[in-house]
Amino acid sequence: MVVPPPEGAGNTPPVSDTAHAGLVTLRDLVGERSLGMRTSVGPADLDRPVHYLYPTELHDPSPYLQGHELILTVGMPVLAADDIGGYVRLLRRSRVTALGLGLGEHFAEPPPALLDACRRASLPLVTIEAGKPFRTLVDWVSNWREAERERDLRERELGALLKWCASGTLGVRPTEELLARGGLEGTAVLVAAFSREAHERVHRDALETGAAVGVFDDVVMALTAHTDTAVHRIRATDLNCGISVAPDAGALSRAVPEALEALRAARGGARLVHARDINTLEALLASVPSLRLVPFVQHFVVPLVEYDGTHRTQLVATLDAFLEHNANPAAAASTLYVHVNTLRNRLLKIGEITGADPYLEENRIGYRIGLWSAKRMGHTGFDPRPGL
Repeated sequence: MVVPPPEGAGNTPPVSDTAHAGLVTLRDLVGERSLGMRTSVGPADLDRPVHYLYPTELHDPSPYLQGHELILTVGMPVLAADDIGGYVRLLRRSRVTALGLGLGEHFAEPPPALLDACRRASLPLVTIEAGKPFRTLVDWVSNWREAERERDLRERELGALLKWCASGTLGVRPTEELLARGGLEGTAVLVAAFSREAHERVHRDALETGAAVGVFDDVVMALTAHTDTAVHRIRATDLNCGISVAPDAGALSRAVPEALEALRAARGGARLVHARDINTLEALLASVPSLRLVPFVQHFVVPLVEYDGTHRTQLVATLDAFLEHNANPAAAASTLYVHVNTLRNRLLKIGEITGADPYLEENRIGYRIGLWSAKRMGHTGFDPRPGL
């Protein structure tokens, strides 16, 4: 067991992570058998973050605590039974994630008074088996975080490529190389899109080993071999997911935006939505190369964006609301909190600028395609409303 630091050395800088790359949780630590750690007083949520590992034998380490620490001690602060309650309450007030007790030097098992105090204070207590140096935990966390940072870099790089792929501008050869790096060449690829907040659960619960994961915007995109097992594994979770299938590299530029559109539908309530089940204009447009849609953006959207930027008007937002409410001026005006005559005047101005009367159905289709495509391409100056 580690030698306790001298009483005045309790301010040794703890081991910390930077930003949120490589964030460690109690689940990660307890689940790693080589660390010899087990839960004695468990939290309701094992996914509590551990920002720092802090070996200290100080009876009052609070001046050096910032919150979310895992305190590591061989038990010196809890040798006296009458001090245990105060020590535990102090840690709880300092917002530590858990207390880690190293067994073997002073205790073979956690003392009952410590167990009771931790339960009453709702402070998680974990034990580290005898003979396991705290240095082992510190080194493991350091290595784990480095591996996580490397994973984060790989996923952001793949996400950037998939974003290019979704825009239809990546090309077949780079797409083939992308799939080959993930071991997915020559096979049908299941493309699965998840919300960004499900990132860790995607890795833990939804994917088979070897899946390639990319992250961009608010989406986690996973590529894996298309098998019934892969689909069943995703379906077995409670995660919202949109999926599509690319039978070959050339189809990936279609499958990626299709999966994104399916995710949008899944966010509306369904857990798993396959792109083939979506019969919408957006799903149709997702299969069209971006270059084919550029004229719609240039004709129906760019002039309005430029006019809004010069005159500080809201023609794009007006058009969006008008289309959202099925060409009903009164409903659109209510959404924008303007008089219906104001909205009608804006629609006249839109028609003058673009040469396309928004009251005509064929023109409204063009406007819809232009607005959707501008969002997909990330057009500069275009700020679509959430409902688009």
